Amino acid sequence: MEKLLKSNKVEPLELTLIRVVKEPKYTEGGLIYKNKNLLICDTLEDRIRDIDGNGKLEGDDEKKIMHETAIPYGRFPIKVTHSPKFKRDMVAILDVPHFTGIRMHWGATAAQSSGCVLVGKRTNKNRLKNTGMTDYLVELLLSYGNVGWITIV
Repeated sequence: MEKLLKSNKVEPLELTLIRVVKEPKYTEGGLIYKNKNLLICDTLEDRIRDIDGNGKLEGDDEKKIMHETAIPYGRFPIKVTHSPKFKRDMVAILDVPHFTGIRMHWGATAAQSSGCVLVGKRTNKNRLKNTGMTDYLVELLLSYGNVGWITIV
């Protein structure tokens, strides 16, 4: 993975999360490193409640349920910040409506997500294996001067 780190810090890091499997209890997808047009890991999230895909959680059918709702569709800034919960630097997804403290980190199942985007290697339905992607994403974003975006589609 080291050879994928960007050295030219002029452009921001661009990531795209493509949601592929949308189940009642979890959402599986893939994370694309757009600057290199490369799939870098699998993702796992809570259930999608942004039913109309407009990036807003509106109405009773899209109501956020704490620890059971994936962040809405949209484009959000990302930045490496210190996580008090995990006591380490992690990639934070910022300015997400209705959410705070959203991070990209490893977890085995969507039950460990609490709205965050879990990253790793899919091993089974609703299951990820730790691949070191949490730390890799920190290094990658820092190589872009800690300036980046994630687009969730």
